[in-house]
Amino acid sequence: MPVDVADPARLRDALALLDEAHAVDLHTDTFIATRMAGYDAAAEHRPRHRHFVGHVDLPRARRGGLKGALWSITTNPFRPASSRQRTLLRNLQALRTFACTTPGAAWVTTAAAFDDAMASRQHAIIPVVQGANCLGDADSFASVGATDVVAATLVHLLSSALAETSTPLPMKRLWGPRGLTARGRALVGTMNAERVLIDLAHASVDTFWDTIGLHDHSQPLTVTHTGLSGVYAHWRNIDDAQLKAIADTGGTVGVIFHPGFLGPPAAAHDGIGLVMRHLAHIIDTVGEDHASLGSDWDGFIVPPDSLKDPLGLPLLVAEMQSRGYRPERIHKILGGNFVRCLRALRPG
Repeated sequence: MPVDVADPARLRDALALLDEAHAVDLHTDTFIATRMAGYDAAAEHRPRHRHFVGHVDLPRARRGGLKGALWSITTNPFRPASSRQRTLLRNLQALRTFACTTPGAAWVTTAAAFDDAMASRQHAIIPVVQGANCLGDADSFASVGATDVVAATLVHLLSSALAETSTPLPMKRLWGPRGLTARGRALVGTMNAERVLIDLAHASVDTFWDTIGLHDHSQPLTVTHTGLSGVYAHWRNIDDAQLKAIADTGGTVGVIFHPGFLGPPAAAHDGIGLVMRHLAHIIDTVGEDHASLGSDWDGFIVPPDSLKDPLGLPLLVAEMQSRGYRPERIHKILGGNFVRCLRALRPG
């Protein structure tokens, strides 16, 4: 049975562990609402019900024990390629300004900066990109001056000039690629050279395996927000062979909080149970060093009531404790596995 929200002793234990842990969410889209609707992520919001957005703000992150997150700059695929570079740089600067001027926040692009943020008890804002077609006609992040980007997906909801999406659009291959294009293949090489973490969330099966074949396996790969097909078959999820390929690079996989990707509609009420089933599958298949959390909060999902914002993290941790997970395992899942990847790529 999931931990009761009214069980104060277990919640105290969970909060104590979270206070010690470096909990990092591998994917939040909060910056979308910030830049498009003026959402103030520095102020606390109190939504009464679940919504598509408004899941994360810094006060709730602090209270829930979330010490940092990969804050995504999501690419508008309908913006002309000629303006995407300028838009990326403008958004990157806006996010950096927010991180550097907001009390309790820190701009984090290396493991050393992350360690400093944790030591000063600041929320680590780690800048990442969703949709590498933000580069327009450029061939790398460094070439456009976006060296602060820590990680990027090759593709998002639509196929691009770089790669094929996992989204099951009808007849998508009539106008888009199968797997990586020549430009996408070249970008994998430059991302490796520039130590930008490649995120294979949203990648089609062909894009995924094309990347695996080209990638420098001395560097970790990640899938930041996904479910596991070994638990629930869905086009958005990765299978066990893909999971093992990520683990073979020393990477990690973040379990998404969207119930529709994690189980059938009848199971949607048990949000913590769904997330736990997918975490357990990762651990059983490739071990505890490759399991993480990638909520997709503010990414136009409707998370379960129990995980509708960072205040639900103590309940999730309490459930891990009730299932006998050792503190070391919980620390790895909460953020340790990602920090290991960051340290391997960008020590500081």
